[in-house]
Amino acid sequence: PPDGLWKESALFNNDTKLEALTELRADLYCKLGVRKNASMDLIDALACQENAQSVTDLSSQEQFIRQYPSVRDAIHFSSQSISSIKNTMVEWGLKSLPSIQFEEKSYILLAVDSTPTPHANADCLSDRTVIHDSSNGVTGKPINIGHVYSSVVGLTYDPAWVSPLHHDRVPSTETATQFGMKQMMKTCLELETRAIMLMDSGYNNSSCREVV
Repeated sequence: PPDGLWKESALFNNDTKLEALTELRADLYCKLGVRKNASMDLIDALACQENAQSVTDLSSQEQFIRQYPSVRDAIHFSSQSISSIKNTMVEWGLKSLPSIQFEEKSYILLAVDSTPTPHANADCLSDRTVIHDSSNGVTGKPINIGHVYSSVVGLTYDPAWVSPLHHDRVPSTETATQFGMKQMMKTCLELETRAIMLMDSGYNNSSCREVV
């Protein structure tokens, strides 16, 4: 949309951004289980280091002020609270989204898409399936073995940034488009405002319409 149609969220304008982020961290901290401080340090390390290749890399980041064994503890205990953590992040993600103004009404923009991730050599990884992979130079065919991940995101006025809301692995028993529509419908139930949903033509099929 043209820049003039965007309306920034009151939650994250320049005057309240720091207070909102502080409140978000406090809310997230309350949702964590055992080893809350280690978990928050791990979140900070993940947020500041996008290219970490292993948990060892994360444990060496300056934001993670603890020893390597604390990484395992943080992952283990945080996984027990994953549902509460995800709900908190979705709630804050939706509240922070800017809206567009059209005919005196406000809308947020949501988009859904899927991404294949090859795991050809991970023999012990469960629920792998055949995926599209145009970069596969081993077989000479645009297929591989791995997982597919589906994401619902909120769009912002910055073309280089989206707000992730739901990011889940697609089970091998479902198609990415059908699973994505379920994610989108779940997101709509969480909304307190109108939304415009964006998706490519691959979602225009009978199985997706059945979900709606």
